[in-house]
Amino acid sequence: MSENTEDAVYVASALERYADEYKQNVDAPYFLRTRKVVIDYLLAQLRPNSRVLDMNCGTGVDIVEIAKQGHWVQGYDVSSAMISYARENISNSGLSHVAEAEVCDYRRLPAIHPRFDAILSNFGGINFAGNLEQVFLSVDRNLKEGGIFIINSVSHFCLAESIIFLTSGNFGKAFRRLAGGNARIGGKWVKLFYHRKKSFLNIAKKFGFYFSDIFGLNIIAPPLWADDFFTRHKKFASALERIDGKFRGFPLLRTMGDFTVLVFKKGRL
Repeated sequence: MSENTEDAVYVASALERYADEYKQNVDAPYFLRTRKVVIDYLLAQLRPNSRVLDMNCGTGVDIVEIAKQGHWVQGYDVSSAMISYARENISNSGLSHVAEAEVCDYRRLPAIHPRFDAILSNFGGINFAGNLEQVFLSVDRNLKEGGIFIINSVSHFCLAESIIFLTSGNFGKAFRRLAGGNARIGGKWVKLFYHRKKSFLNIAKKFGFYFSDIFGLNIIAPPLWADDFFTRHKKFASALERIDGKFRGFPLLRTMGDFTVLVFKKGRL
């Protein structure tokens, strides 16, 4: 097997074990609120009856929300356990006629025709890929001219996370993302790549995509892994989320959230 194939197999095996826990996490109210920001943004860009590709679909939460609005959605994920949940969600929502989910490595997506109006990589799926060129190659072969590619990437620096660790005396973790590293997923240590904005822009330009928009998620509000905070301080957390919404697109802060959302369009300005 090639290095990338071995990579995908290892990530898939970790996600197989993590699928149950992930499903519980994404169903949490604070996670759904943050997810809604991305999906609402995507939906606002779409024309009626658009075709959407969710390239890291997980348990299919986004597939269902997008399909409910009258769009046709194809989901892929490297984990068969995730796809099993996604298919269950699609079926239970009565959307099997407009949505599908299949197992596939997003770095090796087949060319699908007709091409898609929009492609989404939500909540850090792209951070498993060390080679962004492979990702954009998959996107390029499947996205229409003028279509949008929305990437929700784990940021290389999270302001709220650093404050939490610094104030708790955990200096070793305060700037952990800047150094890169591994995350424990499904009982395994999996390599994560905290891509910077510049890396995305350089690769996008190479493939003929132009940069359209950028905003941050959970800049002032705690990072999504701080589930105990959201549970114990619901009102305060909600207030921080409202403040977060006001600073989401602020130039100095938009890459300092738990996640950074970058939007690209295929073709020239």
